[in-house]
Amino acid sequence: MRMNVLICAACLLVVIAQCGMAEQNNNDPEQRSIGALKATPVAKVEAGMPDKALGEWLAGNSKGSEVQYTAQSCEASDAQKQEMGAGPFQCVTASLKDGWVILQFIVAAPEKSGDQQATKCRFLFGQEGPPAGSPMKRPTRKISKLSDLRAMLGWE
Repeated sequence: MRMNVLICAACLLVVIAQCGMAEQNNNDPEQRSIGALKATPVAKVEAGMPDKALGEWLAGNSKGSEVQYTAQSCEASDAQKQEMGAGPFQCVTASLKDGWVILQFIVAAPEKSGDQQATKCRFLFGQEGPPAGSPMKRPTRKISKLSDLRAMLGWE
């Protein structure tokens, strides 16, 4: 009986610790920006694109490859500040197909993690080709718009 109580107490402590870590991640500006970008509809980033969440769209087109996101604070141009607001801004990089596709976004994420409507995201640029350090000799192709991926890679 005493052993069962100790096991239950240990499990409860683990759950509490995980909830605390999840809350801490929600308060982290980088994680908040990544979450906001992933939840933003692709059509909101570029007209004429699907109305799916960007994270879902990238994962669906990565053909089983994991999509990795990294974020860091960055500066916005005057035009971006005029369009997206005062900031602060995060530059979020999405890497998929084992580094063969790199996409760069700028995100003006909301102050609160649940306020996805206030998020402004813009696609900056991308590239498709062998990752850095690859022995493969093939030119890297520039991606100027998300819709370029449709023609280049046959995405939906």
